[in-house]
Amino acid sequence: VWSAEEERDFIRDYLGPSLERAGLGMLKILAWDHNRDGMLERAAIVYSDPEAAKYVWGLGYHWYGDARFEIWPGRSKVAYEDRLEA
Repeated sequence: VWSAEEERDFIRDYLGPSLERAGLGMLKILAWDHNRDGMLERAAIVYSDPEAAKYVWGLGYHWYGDARFEIWPGRSKVAYEDRLEA
């Protein structure tokens, strides 16, 4: 896993400019995309750099380890049309 500074620098110096040069500047970049425990630090570092922040649409994260997740009903009990039947 890259440090927050490494990810910020990669987005700012390589990924963002490369997408713009290729005519793909409309793509949305999600930084982080990992567990929630490092999300605030990552956001603070990436968004504090205006040159990196202009390329970042948001942060992706996973909600693993949250007690609320452990007691949610199974997918088959959630009223969505695409639910899986158990």
